[in-house]
Amino acid sequence: IPAGTTDVSVELMNPEENEVYFQISFYLPDTDETIYTSDLIRPGQHLYDITLEREMEAGEYPLTVKYATFTADEAMAPQDGADVRCTLIVRQQG
Repeated sequence: IPAGTTDVSVELMNPEENEVYFQISFYLPDTDETIYTSDLIRPGQHLYDITLEREMEAGEYPLTVKYATFTADEAMAPQDGADVRCTLIVRQQG
């Protein structure tokens, strides 16, 4: 992602065949900080532009992408989730 901005382009999606809603969060384990949490993403929905909680400086950061799932009915009951560990690469634009 670009350094010095909160508006970033990504592709987050919930596959159409899923029968649950997703909520996706970006968590920085080194600082115990969540820098993004999506609204609920319905099956088949894509997000392409998101707004982070804060600007990031150029560098590489350990990142956990947290997937929380909820039933796609009126109860919206929490279901299983998953954590994906990766590296967030922030580059200076120039």
